[in-house]
Amino acid sequence: MVSKNPCDVVQESMEIHQLICEAASTANKYFTYQLLTIISIAFLIIVFDAYYVLETLLGKSKRETKFKTIEFVTFFSCQMMLYLIAIISIVEGSNRAIKKSEKTGSIVHALLNKAKMPDVKEKLQQFSMQLLHLKINFTAAGLFNIDRSLYFTISGALTTYLIILLQFTTNSSPPPSSDCTVNYPFRSSPQYPLPIKAQMITSTVFPGFVDFLLI
Repeated sequence: MVSKNPCDVVQESMEIHQLICEAASTANKYFTYQLLTIISIAFLIIVFDAYYVLETLLGKSKRETKFKTIEFVTFFSCQMMLYLIAIISIVEGSNRAIKKSEKTGSIVHALLNKAKMPDVKEKLQQFSMQLLHLKINFTAAGLFNIDRSLYFTISGALTTYLIILLQFTTNSSPPPSSDCTVNYPFRSSPQYPLPIKAQMITSTVFPGFVDFLLI
């Protein structure tokens, strides 16, 4: 069995790392707008599904029977979970690649502390500089990073939009009807005569207006 030179092993590792970073950058370049579209559509559907479910559970949306209410909530809850799984699968795949790339740096520095040969140390230092400048990162058209921090961003935005939609639904509900409404006709008649004070004011300001109303 032939053992390789440690410098050659480090050199091969540097080349492999560079190829992996280039492949990740190419994949992110070609699929960045698709990722943005998928995450945006999934987020919008999750917002409206959560709104429909909360609106029904809070009693603001009336259903004919209890079975239809359960069916309605179950359908939108399952649809919401489906799009949540889609976002989680995208985020977890990207986050796993990022974490593996970060783990490489700690391994290189651990080997650098244990290396005794000057040429091996030099190669490991070059590898460390390469890790500093070549990093794996996934974004959605450069608008936001696709990692686990996206969970917090989506949760905050989802809560904000749900509060706004629920408040809008509450404020847009019709006011209760009142039976004390009195409709006054425009023209004066024997059944609805104008008050005496109003007749005096109108006859002073607009002469002949009262006679016109009394026709």
